[in-house]
Amino acid sequence: MSESSSSVRALLDIGFYIRCKLKRGDILMIDEPELNLHPKNQRLVARLLAALVNCGVKVFITTHSDYIIKELNILMMLKSSSQSDIVAKKYGYSSSEFVDYNSMSVYVTGKKKISRRTINTLEKAKITKEFGIELPTFDNSIEEMADIQSDLFFGGE
Repeated sequence: MSESSSSVRALLDIGFYIRCKLKRGDILMIDEPELNLHPKNQRLVARLLAALVNCGVKVFITTHSDYIIKELNILMMLKSSSQSDIVAKKYGYSSSEFVDYNSMSVYVTGKKKISRRTINTLEKAKITKEFGIELPTFDNSIEEMADIQSDLFFGGE
């Protein structure tokens, strides 16, 4: 076990908890569940977390992973979309993973200047039935990277 990667050890711990200890009403806290995981596996972790929420587990995570946020977003949108059966079948989703947007809250850290001081903030992100989680922080970084690549390929002004 000591020679296993940190992601394997962490997933084994979570797997043991789910198989042997998990009870409805439990609180599960995970700091950066994406740590050392391939993006495909980050998405699978998000699906697992959604299924746990649907089983009555209160899940708290901290993440920097756009993959996890977007996958949770998809799972919320699948819950309320008229296209969910078609999309779920096409992409291999199970209805047990669909999560109601009302059962989830997302908070974003930031900084705010008050007088001469800058303070750390924690603000609740907007979540809607139609569009899911609105998080400009990840999208802004991705859009900026796309702009940089575009300027490199096609010449920037």
